[in-house]
Amino acid sequence: MPRHARGYGVIEILSEADKQVIDAPPGIDLHWVINPVPAQPNTLLVDAVKELPWLAGDAFVWVATEFDAMRHLRRYFKKERQVSGDNIYISSYWKMGETDEGNKAAKKRDIDDTVTA
Repeated sequence: MPRHARGYGVIEILSEADKQVIDAPPGIDLHWVINPVPAQPNTLLVDAVKELPWLAGDAFVWVATEFDAMRHLRRYFKKERQVSGDNIYISSYWKMGETDEGNKAAKKRDIDDTVTA
């Protein structure tokens, strides 16, 4: 990321002790979302992202998160914020309550549903 970049980094962690030093550009405002019970469905990360003021200019969004949060954030950025699909990388790396294979199957169904919608 270039040193002149502006934006937000929103990172979900289990506790204050999980915070790490991140060498982000000075214009990146880091937000730590503490979720001590990640196995329970919640919208803490999604809510934190939606509460941030929208910055002027062309947005580029990069998201790696749980499957349901990914779907909510993809909808938010594409439909509510109208970020171009070319400017979004969004993926789930796990699905709560599922194995890796279950997450892969959910992602395939989600892609199929998105294509036919």
